Amino acid sequence: MAAQHGGADAVAGPQGHRRLQLYRQGLRYRLHRRVARRVTADIVLRRHALAIFVDGCFWHGCPEHCVAPKANATFWAEKIAGNRERDRRKDALLAQRGWKTLHVWEHEDPQAVAARIVAVLLVVAAATPNEMTRPSLLLAALLLAGWWWGSMRLAALDRSVLLARVETAERSLL
Repeated sequence: MAAQHGGADAVAGPQGHRRLQLYRQGLRYRLHRRVARRVTADIVLRRHALAIFVDGCFWHGCPEHCVAPKANATFWAEKIAGNRERDRRKDALLAQRGWKTLHVWEHEDPQAVAARIVAVLLVVAAATPNEMTRPSLLLAALLLAGWWWGSMRLAALDRSVLLARVETAERSLL
């Protein structure tokens, strides 16, 4: 029996569960890619110029879960404030280069995060209509109509009606 190497942590931790949800929704991505000098995103959808950062509650000062340490409190307050400022600079740099950024907290529900990412892609597709946006529009329309990828069923609409609505939306963008 061959030893298994490197696959044990494929879905471990907060990023892994988000990645799994994205993959289930038909999105393909790259992990830990450099998108600018000294800027590496956790999840990158290069085709859509979207960089996703999964922020740790402690390190980025989550308003719900960050508990300020009592020992060396001024150091940690400055450290977390510096991390937030670095995030703002990083977002501004990526915006100048044509990238969209999305920050999610490590405690957020992976399905809700995946839905937010799809919503961002729909906005991007509506703002920049071209041939590359068709998969984003189709995916967003299917998700908004209630198509669940796992069971491949339509909850709200007939397939022909859904496809007609997607084509109408695409024509209005072009």
